[in-house]
Amino acid sequence: MIKSIIAIMLISVLFLMLVGCGIVMTSPGVSSTQTEPPSKIPTETATAFPKETPKNTPPGSPTSSQTLAPTVSPTLVPTASPIPSPSATPVNNQDMQYKYDVYKRDETSADSDEYGNIDKSTVIAHVAAVGNKQDGVDEYTVQQCKDGTTYVVDIIAAQNSGGDNAFDYTMQLSDSKGTVLQTILHISTLCGFDTFPGSDGYYAVYFIDVNGDGYADMQVYIGGTMNEVHDWYTWDSTSQTFQKIALSGTDMLSFVTIYNDHIENVIRESASSGIVQRLVWQGNTLVKVSEKSSNSSDTGG
Repeated sequence: MIKSIIAIMLISVLFLMLVGCGIVMTSPGVSSTQTEPPSKIPTETATAFPKETPKNTPPGSPTSSQTLAPTVSPTLVPTASPIPSPSATPVNNQDMQYKYDVYKRDETSADSDEYGNIDKSTVIAHVAAVGNKQDGVDEYTVQQCKDGTTYVVDIIAAQNSGGDNAFDYTMQLSDSKGTVLQTILHISTLCGFDTFPGSDGYYAVYFIDVNGDGYADMQVYIGGTMNEVHDWYTWDSTSQTFQKIALSGTDMLSFVTIYNDHIENVIRESASSGIVQRLVWQGNTLVKVSEKSSNSSDTGG
């Protein structure tokens, strides 16, 4: 009896062991089946593209695990100037610029220019010139040292009826704030665009103290073949305008030398002869007081 109980217990333990291993013994004629645990459905893993590791990342910069707020790139305004068309006419072509000082005239000084002796220790005015400041306009900014007045002289070209290359030129005077103080029509027919020194060195518009009052006056080249003919405009500090001088006893100002008490005016009559005039100031008029004949060495070149 005891052996039977022990046998039954052993059989039960063996059966439980077989069940735990997934093996079931069936009756004869029936194949045995091994039960396997259900397989897991494979999960598709998204392919992650490699991210470029930032170089020299400053402290506090977000890492790859942090969510970055979207940023908006600033709109950049191009700074490069457009390339002009080769056939385009420049409207604001400041193609000639120069500066010079106007000095006190002093015949006792060792320094000189083409108009006589100058004292370079005494500056009368500062001049800054821009050729073709705008299309058809030459501009001069003049600062009078005596009273500090600054003004702008524009020489403005306007085509006349004489042909394609025929122009009249107007002088427009403005103060430093742009207020027009004076306009002189038909100041010349020759002072446009060659206002600046040409190959022969002359100036079509030039500022110089012609009467020794300490202010820069204006000389304008108006033409001539054998003689260089000029008009002079003295600066009136009271009215802040230019006043054209008058001539008495002579027809023109040509090759001049400025002295302390008079003006020497040389006028050519031929390539080898001419006259030398002595002119003195009476108000705003130059009056001829003497005249003599001259050979070629005295006739302005």
